[in-house]
Amino acid sequence: MSRSPSRRFWHPVIVPIPIVAVLGTLISDLAFAISGGAFWTGCSLVLARTAALGGVAAAAFGFCDFLRRIEVRRSGFGFVHFYAAIGVVSGTIWNLAVRGDGESISPAAIGVSLLDVAILAVAALAGLKLRAV
Repeated sequence: MSRSPSRRFWHPVIVPIPIVAVLGTLISDLAFAISGGAFWTGCSLVLARTAALGGVAAAAFGFCDFLRRIEVRRSGFGFVHFYAAIGVVSGTIWNLAVRGDGESISPAAIGVSLLDVAILAVAALAGLKLRAV
């Protein structure tokens, strides 16, 4: 028996978009650092914007799931995932602020991208543990 659309958990459906965008931002930042090509600055800017917007959407649906499912709130992994996700979304917004006009990629932007991927790893591992809940 399948769930009706109103009972479906949308967070797992949406979350791959910001995950790929966060990882892609770091990859294109590193490609710029190696090659210096202007193409990579545009890629990084688009991916950072996608990560921020997608992250906000995934976080909104994730928060709804968090509130609806008491077993997630009872799990320690639920809170780790919740706070790490807030960190990732904050990091993507900070990453956009550090980028400025998008003409080049500063070492600070690459550092924020690295930090964002590290926090994303924590959120992802906690999220995988929640699949068993």
